[in-house]
Amino acid sequence: MSLLSFFAIRRIGHLRSVCRLILSACLVLCVVATGEAQNNAAAPDAVESDGDVSVAEAGDDGEAGFASAIDLLPSTTAGLVRFPSLPDFCASGGETNFGRLLDDPSMKPFREAQRELANKYLDSLDQKIGLKVEDVYDIASGEVVAAWLPYPKEPRRPYAFCVIADIRGRSAAADEVLQQVDADMKVREAQRKDLEHAGETIRVYMPKTKVGQYKIEQIAIWKSEDRVIASDRDTLVTELIDAIQGRAPSDTIGDAELYSTIRSRSEAAIKGDVQRLGDDVPGVPMGVQWYAEPFAMGEIAREAFHVDRRGNVQILELLQNQGFDAIQAAGGTVAIGTGDFDWLHRGVVIAPPTAEDDQRYQLGARILQFPNRPRPEIPDWVGGDTANFMRLSWKVGDAFLALETLVDEAMGSEVFMDTLEDIRRGEDTANVDILNDVVPNLGEEMILLTDNVLPASISSERMLVALELKDAAVIKDSLRRIMQNEPNFTLLESIPDLEVWKYEVTDDDESFEDELFGDFGDFQDVAPAEEEEQQLLTTWAIAVVPATRQGQADYVVFSSHSDLLIETAKRMRKPPADGLNTNTRVQKAVAAMQSLGAEDVAVDRIVRTDLSRRIKYELLRQGELRNSDSVLASLIKRIVDESELQDEPDPIEAKKLPPFKTIQKYFGVAGNFVITTDDGWALCGFVLKQ
Repeated sequence: MSLLSFFAIRRIGHLRSVCRLILSACLVLCVVATGEAQNNAAAPDAVESDGDVSVAEAGDDGEAGFASAIDLLPSTTAGLVRFPSLPDFCASGGETNFGRLLDDPSMKPFREAQRELANKYLDSLDQKIGLKVEDVYDIASGEVVAAWLPYPKEPRRPYAFCVIADIRGRSAAADEVLQQVDADMKVREAQRKDLEHAGETIRVYMPKTKVGQYKIEQIAIWKSEDRVIASDRDTLVTELIDAIQGRAPSDTIGDAELYSTIRSRSEAAIKGDVQRLGDDVPGVPMGVQWYAEPFAMGEIAREAFHVDRRGNVQILELLQNQGFDAIQAAGGTVAIGTGDFDWLHRGVVIAPPTAEDDQRYQLGARILQFPNRPRPEIPDWVGGDTANFMRLSWKVGDAFLALETLVDEAMGSEVFMDTLEDIRRGEDTANVDILNDVVPNLGEEMILLTDNVLPASISSERMLVALELKDAAVIKDSLRRIMQNEPNFTLLESIPDLEVWKYEVTDDDESFEDELFGDFGDFQDVAPAEEEEQQLLTTWAIAVVPATRQGQADYVVFSSHSDLLIETAKRMRKPPADGLNTNTRVQKAVAAMQSLGAEDVAVDRIVRTDLSRRIKYELLRQGELRNSDSVLASLIKRIVDESELQDEPDPIEAKKLPPFKTIQKYFGVAGNFVITTDDGWALCGFVLKQ
């Protein structure tokens, strides 16, 4: 059961590319611009702002006579990142833990090395618009919007990317930047051909094409005294000029119902937080806003990251066919420096129910059942060294059954129920009735924990999942029969009356995952199996831990490390005096979550970033980049060719990083929660001030 669930969840992970595309754009700007803020604070052509772009002002789309980019972009815009005031964002961000970290003298060598890397990353997305990240920071005096637009009928240019920057008061700086762009284009042997449109001149560069190149590359830049627009499509620039001159399309993204709903809800939530917290700091900066239509952005991500091109199953089409297109759009607003929060995010996912019954959605999308329930205290058995605690309210039994149509469509035949029937009645199987014995006895609370152990190594990170049970005895019996039928499982007798089953692959054994899913090789959204050097998990453990105390739930517990499972089982029987719930910083985060309205929730999470980041950080310093599962490692692998990773042990110059203990003081506690709403989900996330 758990392996089939894992299989489905892993395979539908394609949509993470959408978030990667949006959030990595924010990350690049944050890293570069926050560092640049210290160097350029006294720029001679800088405009004196009338004040921060505050929560109260964030709903205004522009000053009289100057339209916001939101009122220029067409309603077909698939995703965007908006900085209401990039200079204010950088200045305010510099006062956060993250900003102080970047500005720490010990980080300077590494920070300088990352500027070139960040620019290389922006180029790696094939969103070459001529301007570097530093250029945008240098010329922007106010709003900056980056947007992605789909052009599905043009296979040679299936999407467009643009940046629209308010440069009022920084026109001279913009002229210098564009002169440098022109020089850079000449070095690249790009041909320039100016385009005249509506009395305006657009610079259009055509970079030199490569042999066999299919996609058309183009860079189009337009500048006025007030604004710079840079894009990889000249027709988009002409459309935006028309909009500026009053010939806007009938529908802009600002008028679109999905965008306006998400923006108004997220801004209203932020305003409510500020008022409720009684923040006496005037003009709380509205740092950044984001918006994405997942399937339109998924198509763009597929082109940008070259995924979903192998095998016979098209992931996006599969998800749409299985009802996941009920998720129409998502977005949010981030405020900086309000109350006790460095960063405070309010987000919205619009996904109206498509089913008339209590399943909310249809077909495979029925797995998206996360009912709200009162948020209890952190269990007393959660260890004090836990780095990441997440609790999920999920109808796991219903979700498992919802996999039937998803798996059957992916496989091209009705294999799901046949597999379960084979497990129930097969000659060489465990003869376990999954449908009648296992599924009905799965609960609706899932807890996920991570911790890590020193010294730092690629096996330091540990993960544990505990799923609430309704009848532990039935699940324990079913699990025993399954494990006894599998050769790679060993029964560990570490705790009396507790059956811990450990799985471990040997050099001569076929991976359990390969054995189970080996025939499904075409169902993948990543590189073929021969390109994968390591299995996801080579060892793990599972056990049913029945309740031994009043008020405690029964759990089936899965862990990447058997020792963590055994430690947790012991704590379930006898809680420690120094559990996670006793940590004062964690208690502060829980109180903050409560103040933000986390009463009845579907998901709640607490992260101690000083613990959650230390191993990944040290692995980077040790040059173990390829073996790290950090977000940064994933980004770097997108940037640097595989051959470079093999030849260069430290492609991001991580050796320049200071020891973690030097900067640990900047890593505090963060949290987030999700509330299921009538038409989707409401999101909230925060990072506390240190």
